[in-house]
Amino acid sequence: MKKLVMTLFILAMPFMLIACGSENDTPSDESYTSGNHMTEENSEVEESDMVEESNETEESDIDEEYVVGMETEPQVPEDNLVWIVPPMLEHDRIYYCSVCDIFSTELHGGREIDRTTGLFLDDDPTWGGHGGGGGTPVYDPELNLFGIAGTDAYSGMVMLPLDEFMEQFPFVSGNLMAIQIVDSTRVTGTEWDEWLEEDAFTGRFLVMYDGILVSDFEFDSGGLSLDDSDIINMRIGDKWGFVDRNGDTVIPFVFERILWIDGDSVFAHYNGRYGILNIRRTLEVR
Repeated sequence: MKKLVMTLFILAMPFMLIACGSENDTPSDESYTSGNHMTEENSEVEESDMVEESNETEESDIDEEYVVGMETEPQVPEDNLVWIVPPMLEHDRIYYCSVCDIFSTELHGGREIDRTTGLFLDDDPTWGGHGGGGGTPVYDPELNLFGIAGTDAYSGMVMLPLDEFMEQFPFVSGNLMAIQIVDSTRVTGTEWDEWLEEDAFTGRFLVMYDGILVSDFEFDSGGLSLDDSDIINMRIGDKWGFVDRNGDTVIPFVFERILWIDGDSVFAHYNGRYGILNIRRTLEVR
């Protein structure tokens, strides 16, 4: 009798296991893999969650570059600005002396600012003695003359046809620059020198590349570009942005101030604070 019961019990075990598996959602043979107790559907969901967690981890690892909005939104924001130092510096103004190669809080004075962090340096800057500002590139559309001119005797004035201008000032070739529209007939000076009167400058600027005017649009101010640079900072109203060698906007006009550090970065005053903007990375994400 005991043997008969035991035999019946052994024969019934497969049906008991099937019933238990069905009740606990044990996967079928088609979706079950030894050592992996997940359905294909659950596996896809969990793998998707793992990918999302991995992406979130990669985004959170950005410590050298700060993307505006990235700390609250898992995407590049509308302005697409990539920061080396986020716009949190409290300097009222940053100046640069190209002769002394110093960034500081005052024009040829004040405390020196570190160009990599935007913070104050401990040592006092060493200022060198030198003259005042030089001339600026100008263009008289009425006479179709180009030149370098200033508003004081130190700057002097030179107005020439384009071919002579390019020959006289070889730095124009291959470079991008802002050129101000002037009335070159409004001059003053001495018997030895002359320069443009202050009201000869219109405050309107064009973009020139390699001796060719590439923009019909007249900007309200123009900055400087480094040698062989493919972009230049220009101003519309009270906001600065960047245009390329075709005169097209490549970084929007959203900054209160721009000051070049090197070919890859600038001090940018954005929403009331200075930061260090990574120009190349910003161009890549746009």
